[in-house]
Amino acid sequence: MVSKDKEKINFVASVDSKEKSVEAWCKEVEDQIFETLQNLINNSIDEYYKSDRDKISWVRKSFSQCVLTGSKVFYTSDAETAINFNGLDRYYVKLNEQIMDLVDLIRQKLDTLEKKTISPLIVQSVHERDSMKKFMELKINNINEFEWISQLRF
Repeated sequence: MVSKDKEKINFVASVDSKEKSVEAWCKEVEDQIFETLQNLINNSIDEYYKSDRDKISWVRKSFSQCVLTGSKVFYTSDAETAINFNGLDRYYVKLNEQIMDLVDLIRQKLDTLEKKTISPLIVQSVHERDSMKKFMELKINNINEFEWISQLRF
């Protein structure tokens, strides 16, 4: 599978189109795309935790979709922990530090694909940081509060 940005990913299993209808073959391709991406994202998330949560090294060695999806998983998990344990202020500081690390990284000499991964990650991270600031101002302390739940929908 090759993205328009030339990011190449091999399917988990090969797809054989011999003696199959177009519909059956296309369904197999779709199933392989789903399975492959699910597998890659899960492995990428595991790698992040194994790297002692070193986001920069993880970003540089992971596929773009894995980075953007995995980052949302980490944000949700970390934000819920911060909300449950009154750690919003500490997590807000951590988010700021991560943004600055990403900004420092984007200023380095990077290939096009790395830039296309890091740029939306910065935008996503700024939104997460701003949301965290809002949660601090509203004194959110329960993951069942409307402000947090509504954030998960977008």
